[in-house]
Amino acid sequence: MLKKKRIMLQNIVFRSTNGITKFLMNKKGFGLNEILGIAAGIIIAALIVIPGLKTFAGDVLGYLNDWWETAQTDLLTVP
Repeated sequence: MLKKKRIMLQNIVFRSTNGITKFLMNKKGFGLNEILGIAAGIIIAALIVIPGLKTFAGDVLGYLNDWWETAQTDLLTVP
């Protein structure tokens, strides 16, 4: 019984380390799917995310400018 459990444990360890070393020792480089995925991510970021961030940043700066003008007139004016 103990020998059977030891063999099972050795098999589990071998499978886990064999899969990791096989992945790490792969010398084929990136596949076509990875390259296409990276390209799609860059295109999506360029077309959708970046213009949305420009609008968001413009809104934030506008609100900060309004807040600063209000704070400046309320706090820094001499009565």
